[in-house]
Amino acid sequence: MFLVLSGVTVLLTAVFSAVNFKAGHMRAGNVSLLVTIFLSAVFFLLRDSTVFVYSAAIFSVTAAAAVFVFRYPAEKHGTGSDGNTRFDERDISFSRFKLIPGTDNYIDYYQRNPGKENTDARTRAFPGLLSKDSRYYHRLNFAAADASFHLLQHLKGAVDGPVADSVPVEDSRFLTDYIRRLMKLYGVKCYGITTVKPAHYYSHTGRAAGGYGREIQAEHSYAIVLCSEMKPGFTSTAPLSPEVIETGLRYAESGVWAVQTAAFIRNLGYSARAHIDGDYLVVAPLIALDAGLGGFGWSSVFLTRKYGPRVRFSVVTTNMELQVSEVKPSTDFL
Repeated sequence: MFLVLSGVTVLLTAVFSAVNFKAGHMRAGNVSLLVTIFLSAVFFLLRDSTVFVYSAAIFSVTAAAAVFVFRYPAEKHGTGSDGNTRFDERDISFSRFKLIPGTDNYIDYYQRNPGKENTDARTRAFPGLLSKDSRYYHRLNFAAADASFHLLQHLKGAVDGPVADSVPVEDSRFLTDYIRRLMKLYGVKCYGITTVKPAHYYSHTGRAAGGYGREIQAEHSYAIVLCSEMKPGFTSTAPLSPEVIETGLRYAESGVWAVQTAAFIRNLGYSARAHIDGDYLVVAPLIALDAGLGGFGWSSVFLTRKYGPRVRFSVVTTNMELQVSEVKPSTDFL
């Protein structure tokens, strides 16, 4: 029995290695391949004829996995964009769940996307966020979380504004260094700067200000992405209510940073807009990817290098010239 279990274990490591190579996760593929070879070698050195058969089978699977890897190129996971294709914010779940049956927007959306209506209707039937009817309702914790979202509603009125009539500072190195010091002063855990691509902007609004379905114009050349760390002691309580307190708090915190930073840039004579929870014109994880903050896991959730998925993003887009962040080679997060 031990022999059978050992053989199955090594076979699984070989398959796991092949799957990782296929997906482009080279580090995980290499590690699991080394484990496969090591365990196979141990079996072989036992000099038992039965074990030798298992070893031969395992080496055969490993060889087949190698052929599979080199025959089919690795695929990239998670970005969902080629740099030019733009996402429609009306397609994200938060926008769809706000649609009211019978309204023009509801009818128009599901006429264009009939396959989503039944699934969305079932989800919409559940109690909403912070509802008293939810399974884990907690009066005090929900009130605390709602206070953060209340602040965000007020911040939406300050995401943009008039540009000061002043002589712009044109030293990009100096401005970038000042932004760095400002982020440290604010307490920003991680941030990055990148040039803006068409795919960074949504194509149409779903929740953002300006009306549902408004076409979005990509008006800025640079983006600063800010991340607020969610404390593990709170996130580990999910799906209980302390987690939603932390979520709201970090969205509000990152929103304040973005609004302040955008106002600072406008005070220098440059156009700038903050993008915060519920009022994004851009896809924050794609900007975080190009700014070098991390990458996408198999679940398509963005994983930062230091904090994993425990972050909430805000973004500032601007026409102020900045020096982009150094992007390290893509990290394998498995």
